[in-house]
Amino acid sequence: MIRRLGKNLALSSVDALEASQDLERDGFAVLRGVLSADEIAELTSEAERVFREHEPQRGRSDRDEFRYEMLNISEPAHRAIGHPRILEVIEPLLGDDCHVIANTLWRNPPEFGGGPWHCDAGPHIPRPADVPWDDRIPYPVFAV
Repeated sequence: MIRRLGKNLALSSVDALEASQDLERDGFAVLRGVLSADEIAELTSEAERVFREHEPQRGRSDRDEFRYEMLNISEPAHRAIGHPRILEVIEPLLGDDCHVIANTLWRNPPEFGGGPWHCDAGPHIPRPADVPWDDRIPYPVFAV
């Protein structure tokens, strides 16, 4: 886990939630019961609204599958990412002053099998000096 030390990140010895450890170790964590059925229905309806009312912003072949800047155009999405139960899992991994820079809404059809990882110059993950970088990992990747 990490902590903010001035403008840099440092290792933290504070115990983190099991979900934070799962996310760090496995790349995902399942948080059950964070959002109510009503909140999930609202987010679903909001996603449909955004796809209906907002044109794709970039000229890509897959542009009908996503919309950029979801948090700028959707208050329910903005509220969801700030949920305390979500933040308490993410902040031990990113620091308590983390911020969202990529907020794309994706619509993946059932036949979509996933795609390659995408990473823009980071993140920078601290590790003790005596822990070598695993050569099987081509570049540090973290996705939430």
